[in-house]
Amino acid sequence: MEPALLEQMIRRTHDGILALDSLPENLTGKLLGHLTGLGEDGFYTQHDRDWRGVTLSTSESSFPALLKRHRKVVPAAMVSRIIDIPVDIGAHGVLGSVHGHSDVRAFVSTIGSGLKAHHGHLLPAFIQRVINDRAMISHTLPARLDAAAERLLRNGQISIVAGDGARLEALRRLALVAVAGEMAIEYGLLPWPAETAEAAVLAMAVRWHSADLPKFGLDAVLQRLRTFLKTSETAFRHLSTAGPKITSDKELGWQDDTYYYLTTKQMRRVEGLSTAVPELVAQGIIVPGGQGNSWQFRMGRQFNPRPNLYRICKQKL
Repeated sequence: MEPALLEQMIRRTHDGILALDSLPENLTGKLLGHLTGLGEDGFYTQHDRDWRGVTLSTSESSFPALLKRHRKVVPAAMVSRIIDIPVDIGAHGVLGSVHGHSDVRAFVSTIGSGLKAHHGHLLPAFIQRVINDRAMISHTLPARLDAAAERLLRNGQISIVAGDGARLEALRRLALVAVAGEMAIEYGLLPWPAETAEAAVLAMAVRWHSADLPKFGLDAVLQRLRTFLKTSETAFRHLSTAGPKITSDKELGWQDDTYYYLTTKQMRRVEGLSTAVPELVAQGIIVPGGQGNSWQFRMGRQFNPRPNLYRICKQKL
C-alpha cells in the first residue's frame, strides 16, 4: 500500500479510526516512516472537516520490532503513542467468545452488518456533546483521568517505574480511552452498562503490560555486561598501546579512558546483549559512529583494515 493512499484513507475516515489488517513484516522504510507519522495524536481540520486520528493495525510483529529490523531506535515518545497489545489464540481463533452466536462466521457477519448500518455518526455526536459541556469537562477531566489511571494500575496489578515517563503516558492514554467510553455511555450514545468501557480497557492494559515486561530485562543484561568487562579486563587492550597499522584481533577488544570497544564475538558472550543493542543506543550506552546506518563504530586509521566495533561508554555503565 502506498503512503499517499494511506493518507487519503486517514483523511476520509469519519469514525476517528483507521484500521489496517495484517500489516506486513517486510515494510519498506518509506511506508514505515509514514505509519510512524500516523501514530501521532489525532487532530481536526476545519478546512476539510475530516478527522485524522487513531490508527489500529494487526501484525505478526510488534511495531518496535519492525523499527529495529530497519535499524531505527525506538523513540520514547513512540512508546506512548503506539501501544502494542499481544493477542493470543482463543477458543474461536482470535476471539474468546462469539457472544451468543452459533459460530464465528455468524458473529463476524453480525459485526459486518452493524458496521455497514452504523458508521460515521457516533464520533461527531460525541464531539458535539463534549463541545456543549466543554466548561464542565475542562474542570473535571484531569481528576477523572487520574482516577481512571489509578484504577488501571490497581486492578490490573500494573507496575511502572516512577521515572518511566513514556509508559506512564501510555497508561494515561489508555485511561483517556476508558474515560471517553464511559462518557459516551453516560451520554446515551453507547447502549452498554456503566463501567463496560473501562473493563475493556483494563483487559487491554493488562495485555500491554505483560508484553512490555521483558523490557525490564535490560537491567539484567547490563549487569551481565558489567561482570564480563570486570572479569575480562585482559581482553581489552588500551588504545595508547596500538602501533601504526595494527591488525585487529576478533578475540580482543580495545579501550581508552572513555570507551570500551567490543568485537562482535565478545558481544555474543554476554547473554541478551546483541538483542538489547537498540535500547542501549537509545540510552547512550552504546555509541555508534562513522558507519552510517549501523550500531557499530569504525575504528581509527591506526588499524589496517579498520574494524567496526561496538563502542560502549564507561560513564554510562
